[in-house]
Amino acid sequence: ANAALETIHLALTGYASIGVTDGASASPSLESRDEWLCESLKTLSKWTEGCKAITLSQLHETLSATPTTSPPNDINNRVPPSLLTQLLSLLSAQSHQKQWSTALHAQNSLIHSSRALAAAISNTGDYGTSSRRAAASLLLSSLPPPVEFLRHPLSLSQSQHWEDAIVALSDLAATLAREEMDDVATCRMVGSTDLVELLLSLQSHPVHAVAVPVLEAWLTLQDVPTSERHPDLASPLYGRLVEVILKRVAYPPSFVSWEEELDVDEADFEEMRRLATDVLVGAYFLMRAGYLEKLAEVIMSVEGNGGAGVGTSNGGGTPYNNNATATATNNHQWEMVEASLYCLTAVSREACARVKSVSNAVRGGRDSPVSGDGTATASGLTQLAGMICAGGAQSASGRHPLVLSGV
Repeated sequence: ANAALETIHLALTGYASIGVTDGASASPSLESRDEWLCESLKTLSKWTEGCKAITLSQLHETLSATPTTSPPNDINNRVPPSLLTQLLSLLSAQSHQKQWSTALHAQNSLIHSSRALAAAISNTGDYGTSSRRAAASLLLSSLPPPVEFLRHPLSLSQSQHWEDAIVALSDLAATLAREEMDDVATCRMVGSTDLVELLLSLQSHPVHAVAVPVLEAWLTLQDVPTSERHPDLASPLYGRLVEVILKRVAYPPSFVSWEEELDVDEADFEEMRRLATDVLVGAYFLMRAGYLEKLAEVIMSVEGNGGAGVGTSNGGGTPYNNNATATATNNHQWEMVEASLYCLTAVSREACARVKSVSNAVRGGRDSPVSGDGTATASGLTQLAGMICAGGAQSASGRHPLVLSGV
C-alpha cells in the first residue's frame, strides 16, 4: 500500500504544480498534463476507497523526495508537499491560480480529490493518533479565508453548474464532520464553526444527493452529550436546522401532482422526508416546547397573516386580513403549512409521551420533573391544532388536500 501510494504521490508531484500560466491558449502539452493529473487523482481515489489502510495520517505524512516545480518564493519549494497538502491546494482558493485546459478537467480534479480525501478520512485505523488530529486540524483551520478549503470549490462548482462536483464536495464536508465530530462539537479547533455553517448551507441545497449526506452529520452530533458540546451546537443550532429542514422537505412551489412535477423526483422527496425524521426527533429532544413554537411561527405567518381568522391581530384588535397578505398566502404557501405538519408528525410520539407523563403525574397526585415543559407542549399542540383547523375555507388547510391529509 505504501509503495503504491508513493508512486501516485510522485505522479501528482510532477503534474499538480499550481501556478499562473502566461495566459496563452491551452496547448496540447497543457491539456495532456491536466489529463495525467486527473488520472492520477482518479487512481488515488480508487486506491484509497479500496484500501482501508490508507488513512488521513498517511496522506499528511507522505512527502515527496523529488524537487517541486514551484516558483522560488513558493512555500512548496521550501517544504516538500504531502499528499494532503496537494489535495488541500486543489480543494481551496489556491486552485484559482491554476489555468485549466478545459472545464471538464477542472471539474474532474474536484471530484476525484474530494473522493480520495473523503475515503482517507473514513479509514479510521489511525483514529486517536496525534498525526490524525494534526491532519484534521489542518483541514478545519483551512476552511476560513484566505484558504477557503471546500468553500471556494463549492462556490465555483455552483456557478459552473458542476453538480457531480458539488455532490462530491458535500460528501467530503459531511464525512469530515462525521468522523471528527468529537473535536468539531467542542469548537476548540479553528474552523469548526465554519464547517457547521457550511453544512447548514449544504443541507438546504435543492439537489437531493447534495443534501442527504449532511443528515448523517447531524445524527452523529446528536450522539455527543450536550455537556460536552459548545453551547452554540445545542438548542440554538437545532432551531436553525429545523427551519432549514422544514423548507427542504416542503413540496415545490409549482407542485400540482407527481405526474406533472418536473423539478423534483418523488422517490427523492420521500427519501429526504424519511431520512430527516431522526434528525427532527433529535431536535425535539433538545428544543422541547421550543420545537413546537418554531412550527407555530411558520403556520402563524401563513394562516394568521393570510387572514384565516385565528385570532392574530395587528395590536389594535383587528385581525390581519388585507389583500396583500391574502394574495401571498394563496400563492403556494400551503406547502409550508403541510411541511410544518410533517415536522410535527415526525415527533408526535415523543411529544405525546411528554404530555402523558405530566398528565399521569397529576392524576397520581405527584409532581413531574418535566411538568413545565409538558404543560407548554400540551399548550403548543393545542395552539397548532387551532391555527390549522379554525381557519375555515380561506386557510391553507381549507385550500389543499395535502394539508388536509396532514391534519
